Amino acid sequence: MYTGMLWKIVDNILAKFAGNLEVDFLIDVPSSKPLCQIFALRISKASGIPLVKSTFLRKRTVEEVLSKIDGQFPSFIRDLDEKEFKAELGKLRHAQPRDDFQMKKVSKRMRHFFTPFIMNDAISLPRGQRVALIDDLVSSGTSIISVANSLREQGLTVERGVSLFSGLNGM
Repeated sequence: MYTGMLWKIVDNILAKFAGNLEVDFLIDVPSSKPLCQIFALRISKASGIPLVKSTFLRKRTVEEVLSKIDGQFPSFIRDLDEKEFKAELGKLRHAQPRDDFQMKKVSKRMRHFFTPFIMNDAISLPRGQRVALIDDLVSSGTSIISVANSLREQGLTVERGVSLFSGLNGM
């Protein structure tokens, strides 16, 4: 029952976006759940735009996230933000260092301070290619922004993101 309802939502999204995607490739945002990959495949099929699976990206480990933050500790405008950030770091320091970093365990207000993804391998697309990112859920936008920044560093142009579900206003 719910699966049928979900695919009706997907078909509505595809009707809006698939014909208007003016990009060279689609790239799925890495996810431990198959929904994002299924959604990306459906968009690829509906639009005729090739899907490049995001195997060249991986989640950072807790240890890598902490190392990046220790090297570039953010500056804060408000003391309250700094206290909340330090509390998040405290929780993170108690996690297993080699575990994958889980953005969902960080409060939404603090997620923009963390970079959850890193390039695992070189991407096989030529520089300058236009891509759309496909995600199943955009809660705070941090994951899709992290992927977009990684791809831009590789010379790709990220034209847009398409999400099945979003908790953000205006998306």
